[in-house]
Amino acid sequence: MFSVVSSLGEPDHVRRLREWLVAEWGEVDPFKSQSDGRLTVPPPLLGIEGSELLAGLVFSGFRKPGGDALGLWINAVFVAPQYRRRRIASKLIRAAEVEAFRTERELFALTDIPKLYENLGWQRVESSDKGLVLRAVPASE
Repeated sequence: MFSVVSSLGEPDHVRRLREWLVAEWGEVDPFKSQSDGRLTVPPPLLGIEGSELLAGLVFSGFRKPGGDALGLWINAVFVAPQYRRRRIASKLIRAAEVEAFRTERELFALTDIPKLYENLGWQRVESSDKGLVLRAVPASE
């Protein structure tokens, strides 16, 4: 059965996720949970079935659109090719929202596939030559 879990205590899966991301996009920022008093960046989320890694999602802290304040971003979402078209990316994004909204009031993503996020209720914030920035807020806002 598919589930989304924290990467804490899963070093082998984290290594594999890093390999996938580097192969797809080149060098990636370090994966680590961090808090500097202004922003808490959660550890990566893993999509697993049994003991097999199918997918992962990594967070990062970066400047919010239109200002200098730090915001929480989805840095990368990756689903192994053989597991795509099973709504795994959507499940990871929903789990990321839950994790993010524990400490933050919004979550951002820069993407070239906005429909994935828009289908989950995310709103467009701005566009750039790198893609579209979208934003999610807790349902109560």
